Amino acid sequence: HAVNLGAEIESLSRVASIVQLIEQMLATDPSLSDSIAPLLERIFKIIQKVGSSPNPPQNLIKLCVDCITVVARNNPEHAWSGLQQTGFLPHALGGTKGDSLHVSPGNFGHVLS
Repeated sequence: HAVNLGAEIESLSRVASIVQLIEQMLATDPSLSDSIAPLLERIFKIIQKVGSSPNPPQNLIKLCVDCITVVARNNPEHAWSGLQQTGFLPHALGGTKGDSLHVSPGNFGHVLS
């Protein structure tokens, strides 16, 4: 099935605008994070989904990370936990007694390569 590239770009642009709006709201009033928690969870899902694509939209990933950075200023545990669950960050694989430790670059490593 054919993909309408123009529609996909417009959709990514809208998502990016929404992420920027959420970041600005939180920067202005950090106490909003509890009331918009479902939106924040979506930002983690966006990172998880687009970060694993073959040609990820780097600007959208940057905007999502910027938004999570604002969250981390007031709730670092939530930001760290959410990022860990996305598979975006590098993480250890294996490493039990006697096993060698292997490190997965995570989706971040793939974006950089």
